[in-house]
Amino acid sequence: MPNEDDRLPERDLMLKMDKACTTTRDLVARNPIEPDRWNGYLTAQAWPFVAALYSGVEQALKMLLRVTDPELSAKPEPSVEKVWKQYGHDLTRLYAALAPEDVDHIELHYREHRSLFEYLQWHDECATAKKFIAHINGAERAKGYEWWRYALLKPDSRPPFTDPWTMCEIWQAVCCCLWIRLSDEDYHCERRLSRRLLSPLEHVAQQAPSALMSDLHSCEDHIYGDDLAAWVDLLVK
Repeated sequence: MPNEDDRLPERDLMLKMDKACTTTRDLVARNPIEPDRWNGYLTAQAWPFVAALYSGVEQALKMLLRVTDPELSAKPEPSVEKVWKQYGHDLTRLYAALAPEDVDHIELHYREHRSLFEYLQWHDECATAKKFIAHINGAERAKGYEWWRYALLKPDSRPPFTDPWTMCEIWQAVCCCLWIRLSDEDYHCERRLSRRLLSPLEHVAQQAPSALMSDLHSCEDHIYGDDLAAWVDLLVK
């Protein structure tokens, strides 16, 4: 196992990656995409975010692979660059190469995120993080990276359905895996949506009638699960 000093450069890179993710997420929040009947206008609105987010997700996945693969971590930088060239911008291949525990964590983030948005539930290609990544990754003839990078230059360009918020969530979930791998102490994920709702919900429940407390206990599976609709129902009560 590498000693603590060996991990310092990786932690520095992790902090930069995390800051980039947070900054991009803030930009998306401050510039919401307005609904429009013309798909070209929606594409133009989403384009700067999706082009950046695609690159962010790609680099985060590559960093996670480098952290979790001892052979890759030991390679000199030129050799690592050759490995990345073999992957190219193929998000599907990168995601398939992750460790099972990292995939499980990302999928849990994604299920919670998806449970809040009906339009994600309508699309079968958005059923899981794996499917969503494969969808924005594109088919063999037209990679998602090229679709979005050059979308404004191609009058007939029809990039796949995507959503900046969902891409933000996946990028953040990969960063969360990096925190788990590289933190000095045992890191418990506080970024999942259910975790962010847990403290205020408990505070409300403590001041609520006993009947609501019993409802809260009956929703224990949801508190640590992925159905955030149960949280909303409880808060409405």
